[in-house]
Amino acid sequence: MSTFSHLNAGGEANMVDVSEKAITVREATAEGYLYASADVLRQISEEKLPRVMYLL
Repeated sequence: MSTFSHLNAGGEANMVDVSEKAITVREATAEGYLYASADVLRQISEEKLPRVMYLL
C-alpha cells in the first residue's frame, strides 16, 4: 500500500506543494442533518437568522 504525501510519519497533516499540479474539475455531493426546534427551523426558512458559522 502506498503512503499519503499529505500525512507525516506520525499520521498528522502535512502541507504539500500542489503548484505544479494540473488543474482539474471535481464535483462532490454531501448530505447532512439538522436537528432544531420548530422555531429555529421557521427562522431559517424565513431567512431571519444571521449567517454565522460556529466552530464547535
